[in-house]
Amino acid sequence: MDLLWVQGVVIAFSSSLFFALYVVPRKYSKISPIVFSFYVGFGFFLVSLISYGIQQVLGLNTSSTLIGLGIFQAILIGITWTTGLICLLSAIDHIGLASSNQWKNLQGPIGVLGSLFFLGEAARTNSFFALLSGVFIFIAAYLFTIPSLHKKAIDHIGVIYSLFAAICFGLTTVLNKFANDSIGIAMQQLIWSATIIVFLGIILGTKGGFKAFRAPRRDILLGMVGGMLYWLSSFTMLASYQFIPVSVAFTIIQLNTLWVVAMGIGFFREINLSRYWRRILFGVLLSIAGVLLLALTK
Repeated sequence: MDLLWVQGVVIAFSSSLFFALYVVPRKYSKISPIVFSFYVGFGFFLVSLISYGIQQVLGLNTSSTLIGLGIFQAILIGITWTTGLICLLSAIDHIGLASSNQWKNLQGPIGVLGSLFFLGEAARTNSFFALLSGVFIFIAAYLFTIPSLHKKAIDHIGVIYSLFAAICFGLTTVLNKFANDSIGIAMQQLIWSATIIVFLGIILGTKGGFKAFRAPRRDILLGMVGGMLYWLSSFTMLASYQFIPVSVAFTIIQLNTLWVVAMGIGFFREINLSRYWRRILFGVLLSIAGVLLLALTK
């Protein structure tokens, strides 16, 4: 592997850590998923605005002649991602952080397939090993789907929410690459995050006017922290796309499943480790094997 390939893998790996952390604040908040998502979007927007401003001051410009199309793509990203976030937060409320994240991570195979067939990466990527890696991640996600310590079975409503989130996030990944090539990272994040605020602002305003935006200060701050962490997640994700194929980067990012399971078991005590340790161990081994297969994709 050349230096740029290694750099892309390292950036994608760091992105997996941030993707595991940005939803953690939801565990400490009980406000509705839509209101919480609005403040996630607000935190995301603030950091994106600062990042874009710094880029302009430094005279950096990564936009292409397709800037108009890129803006449209970024708006679509904002809508699909926001829908996915609301579904994911709803799933967390129903089945917990660890289990919901595993179903949501079915976005991995969706994103890999989308990047291979819609972005034309099959021409320069070994699709067999990329798909095999995606299958391994898929099986690991299934194995990590374990009933909460406080429940006897998986809440099927939570599973459905997570599956919708997986579809939305998988589509978002493909759109990210298109917008990345057209308008760059900073502008994409700015339009993306602004779309979240406008989209949810219209929904909340229609439902209850200014009252719909009210929330305890603690919950507002939690949402904004989640949004700032998501800025780090998306920035490192989009940056990795500049060095390695989306199908490879996106699969590495699915390692966030390991960090989420670790938090769910060790910190939030969501899963009975003594009862399901064999299933968890096998899932971890499959996840690692899936990532190792990526070395053969180039």
